[in-house]
Amino acid sequence: MLPRRLRSLSLLAVVLATAGWSRPSQGSLIFSFDSPSYAIANVGGTANVGLYVAQVPGTGPTINAANPLLTGGLQLTFATTGAATETNFTASPRWDNSSVGTAINGSNTVVSLTVLSLAGIADLSTPLLLGTFTFTGRTFGSTMALAATIHPGVNFIDRNGDNLDPTNTPTALIRVGPATTVPEPTSLILTATVIGGACGLGGLGRARKLRIKHEAKRN
Repeated sequence: MLPRRLRSLSLLAVVLATAGWSRPSQGSLIFSFDSPSYAIANVGGTANVGLYVAQVPGTGPTINAANPLLTGGLQLTFATTGAATETNFTASPRWDNSSVGTAINGSNTVVSLTVLSLAGIADLSTPLLLGTFTFTGRTFGSTMALAATIHPGVNFIDRNGDNLDPTNTPTALIRVGPATTVPEPTSLILTATVIGGACGLGGLGRARKLRIKHEAKRN
C-alpha cells in the first residue's frame, strides 16, 4: 500500500487530470484564522489555531453545486526557535484526504498542507475549515504564524479547472506566558482618586506646617 502522502498526491493528480489541470482565473478565495491571537499560559501548554478559506462575493468563478471546490493547499510559516512551535495537525472532516509535510527554510519552519474532496465542496459562503494546527509553548514570548498558498503551483481548483488561489497572507500571534492583568476602568478611576486625595492631603499638611511656622515667627 502506498504511504498516505503518496496516496494523497495520486488522488490529487487524478482530480487535476479530470478537471483538465487548471486555467488562469481571478482568485476569489481568502484565507483567515479563527482568531488574530492565541494565548498559552505556560511552557508545555497548547493552543489550537484554526485556518479557514472562504469565497469573496463577486470575484472570480462562484463555488456552488455545479462547480464545487476540489482541492486546496497552503503553507504555514513561523520562526523555528520561536516561543511556540506546531506539534500536531487535524484536518477538517469535510475533506476526504489530507497530507502534511514540514521543512526548514532558513530560520523558519514551513508546514505544507494539501487537502482533497472527491465530491467537492459546494458552499463557501461561510468560512470553511481547512484544518487545525496545534502549537505548543517552548518558552515565554511570542511567535507569529503566516499563512499563504504553496508556491510555485496551483492549490485551490474547482471542477471547471479554475485557479482560485487566495492572494492574502494573514498572520496570527501565539503568546506564551501568564496573562497580564489590566485594571478595570473603575479601578483606574479609584486609583487616580486615591492618589489625588493623597496628594491633596499632603499639600494641606505642608500648608498647615508653613502657617504654624509663620505665626511662630510673628509672635
